Amino acid sequence: ISRKKGEPQFLTDWRLKAFDRWLKMREPKWARVHHVPIDYQAISYYSAPKSNSDGPKSLADVDPKLLATYEKLGVPLHERARLAGVAVDAVFDSVSVATTFKDRLAKAGVVFCPFSEAVHSHPELLERYLADMVNSFDNDGRIQRFQLLVYPEPQPWHWEDRSPAAGRYDVIIADRMLPNRDGLSVVRMLRADRNETPVLILSALGEVDDRVEGLRAGGDDYLVKPYAFAELQARLEVLSRRRRANSASELLTVADLSIDLRKQTVTRAGRIIRLQPREFRLLEYLMRHAEQVVTRTMLLEQVWDFHFDPKTNVIDVQISRLRTKIDKDFPTPLVHTVRGAGYKVGTSP
Repeated sequence: ISRKKGEPQFLTDWRLKAFDRWLKMREPKWARVHHVPIDYQAISYYSAPKSNSDGPKSLADVDPKLLATYEKLGVPLHERARLAGVAVDAVFDSVSVATTFKDRLAKAGVVFCPFSEAVHSHPELLERYLADMVNSFDNDGRIQRFQLLVYPEPQPWHWEDRSPAAGRYDVIIADRMLPNRDGLSVVRMLRADRNETPVLILSALGEVDDRVEGLRAGGDDYLVKPYAFAELQARLEVLSRRRRANSASELLTVADLSIDLRKQTVTRAGRIIRLQPREFRLLEYLMRHAEQVVTRTMLLEQVWDFHFDPKTNVIDVQISRLRTKIDKDFPTPLVHTVRGAGYKVGTSP
């Protein structure tokens, strides 16, 4: 549908991300609430509800006693309308603004238009700010989504292939009481390998000496069980934010190609190369793994945040565009395709 509408690739990717998330959503289990599971293929699911012709047409038709109850409870106007089953006119609607003030708003630098029009008229603004307008929140609007990788019994291969040591994770949550070893030994091992990924230690050991030991072992924070989930989330956000702030000052360089993460600029041999946001993220990830082969799966997960294969050539297209911008007019190619393996940025193919 997205392609049929002629939407740009970044918006198709965004919709695929939403679809992937929807596939993984699970219905909550409520006490004493039982109903037949929803059949999303049933025609009744897509049918419009019956009109309530006998119901009130406005709040003026609603029982005054009911309205008085809403008033005592402090129920907002729009909630009263929903509870009473009627519609309430807004002070102004978007059509009025579009027809009356659109030109005046444009002169003031304000773009006012439907989303479908913005997709085609202002795609660069939409791509730049879509993530700010639509956050990665779950359906209750409070719990931020974190990608988790759980290692109940850490083994050496974990840290060599898929660990934060490879720069893949923002925060590590380490439990002190692991089945076969003390979690602090894992933290010490990471720090001995010069891994600076922030570590949040969870433990039922909450005495002062226990907390001090955990922090001196290399932990960045220490949370005692039992804990409130909201506090865990807040601490993860702080550590992740601190990690991003520290990495934002980095200057990544491969040969004569440089990317300044703080200024969001890319140069090669002193020449500025202008990249789209997705191209910038792709190049950043490749340069963080310079001279290493990066697989399609890694790119889908880390650059597009897909955890399934969308069966499109989106990666090939973006790599081709990136190669054109990075390698064109330069004698030494830096963006390489490793047949049957993936892609890499480096001086050697």
